Amino acid sequence: MDRTFADGCSVAPSVDDRQTFVVEARSGLDYLEKHVAGPREQLNQSAGYAEFPGAGQWGIIFTGGSFGRGTVFTPDGTQIGWAAENQFNVGCRSEGKGRRS
Repeated sequence: MDRTFADGCSVAPSVDDRQTFVVEARSGLDYLEKHVAGPREQLNQSAGYAEFPGAGQWGIIFTGGSFGRGTVFTPDGTQIGWAAENQFNVGCRSEGKGRRS
């Protein structure tokens, strides 16, 4: 399933990379389920979900952004599509993040 959201812009990985991409996405979900309690119950109640195995962020002084491509799954784990996130920011901002392991 290769959907485009604008002329010439596809959110799907290249045909040669698709199988590897889906495997990486599933391995990310496996990691989440092993280390966080409860995601399977939430996913089973959803219409679907997207897993972004290679999302990233960047920032330089007053600009920044985030990007990534993901795989869309149904609650039972069937891959049904592709997703993309692209965000660009300009201007003064304050941000905080927290991670715990």
